Amino acid sequence: MLRARLVLATAVLLAAFLAGSSARASAQGDADARARARVLFERAEERFRAEEFEAAIVLLQEALELHEAAALHHNLARARVSAGRLVEARASYVRFLELAPEHPEADEVRERITELDERIRAEEEAERARREAERREAERERQLAASQRASEEGPREASAAPWVVAAASAAPAGVALAFGARSRRQVQDAREAPDQRTAGPLVDQARRSTRVANALYGVAGGVLLTGLIWGLLDRRAAARARDERAVAVEIGPSSLVLRGRW
Repeated sequence: MLRARLVLATAVLLAAFLAGSSARASAQGDADARARARVLFERAEERFRAEEFEAAIVLLQEALELHEAAALHHNLARARVSAGRLVEARASYVRFLELAPEHPEADEVRERITELDERIRAEEEAERARREAERREAERERQLAASQRASEEGPREASAAPWVVAAASAAPAGVALAFGARSRRQVQDAREAPDQRTAGPLVDQARRSTRVANALYGVAGGVLLTGLIWGLLDRRAAARARDERAVAVEIGPSSLVLRGRW
């Protein structure tokens, strides 16, 4: 019964196509193109009945390039539905209604468009759900891999490098002390000088030594401060990493897993 209805519908559409083609052929003088389109139309129908839907789609698209007719869009929509190309099928049905709004099958086509809208929404929701499930699974695997790496690597210890840097501040500080002591000796020598002519150069030297000592103290203080801040931040990061590895929560599609190290 279904095949009989399909054949009858095809015959009606083919007759409408031929009639429409003949009427427009006289107006446009393009009978050859319409004849070739008709041949493609018939070949596409054969491919459709053989359930070779992609081949039927290609033939109908070629026919539409030669001549546009409502029947071609109708059959192209059917082939696209059968091939699972629902969005494209909807567009073909819409174009069919634009070309033949009063066609006997227009109401049925409108119902098919409504059905396609529902199917398209359902497929889009299913695709979103699938992608979300894949994202959650990938995140779960990432967390599991991170937890395994943490277990293999063991707890992260604070680095000794910051404290080495802080200790390095002793070098410029020691040199600064030496220049400071030198400056004090030069000041004392200037005080004990017998005259101003002898004391003047000693005062200048003492000032230069003081400036060098102050600069070195600044360098030493900067190095020390850098090392201390770095060391404190590194210790804090190591403590946080140990806390994060101590307990890990993994969320699956239907499970909640608590992993810990004690």
